[in-house]
Amino acid sequence: MRGELTIKDYPNLELLSVGHGHITKLEIINCPKLTQLGCEHNELTNLDLSKLSQSTLIIANDNQLENIKLPITSEKLVHLNIVNNNFPKQDLTVFSRFINLEKLWIGNNEDGKIQYGIRNRFTGSLEPLKDMDKLKVLDISNTDIDSEKELKKFGEPINTNYSHLLLGSSSFQSKETKQFKTKQELEEIIKNKRLEISELEQQLNNLQVQEAYVQVPPKNN
Repeated sequence: MRGELTIKDYPNLELLSVGHGHITKLEIINCPKLTQLGCEHNELTNLDLSKLSQSTLIIANDNQLENIKLPITSEKLVHLNIVNNNFPKQDLTVFSRFINLEKLWIGNNEDGKIQYGIRNRFTGSLEPLKDMDKLKVLDISNTDIDSEKELKKFGEPINTNYSHLLLGSSSFQSKETKQFKTKQELEEIIKNKRLEISELEQQLNNLQVQEAYVQVPPKNN
């Protein structure tokens, strides 16, 4: 798909997968039952999802997003992926109301974009996420969040439930590679990274299946 795409008046649509295209603008109008949206790997710069009150999953990574309006109703969203976009400098307060989030991906891992200054510039601390008791996966890699400082807070933890905490560089300004003191420590890191890759592959497989079987349905007469 290329150019602008409008999805309008699909009252029973629950899943929309329009990833891996060249979409520059996406409008979703009157789709009240939409719970899962995949619009990753496109060319979107702005995205208005404010009326998607039933959304549980939003995957919008690898676009050129500078602005996103998230659902006004915050209770149902559990998975948000906006990795590898171009959000300007801002703290994490924008996410604080989504207290039922289980997975939040807001970092950067695409070197090709980073070297041209295209990256998410989230900054500040993890404090706005303190009420997210269900959050298990947090990716703030290569943002301007001072991850070294935030890790020190785990002694009086903001959240000890994380199963995956992706930090990347300790704030974007620091590019030093961590030196591991023991073989066991390095093996544990490798194990965790493999788990992360496995989970990402599973997400990709799920989306591919969804894309194969759930296309935009014809309107009801």
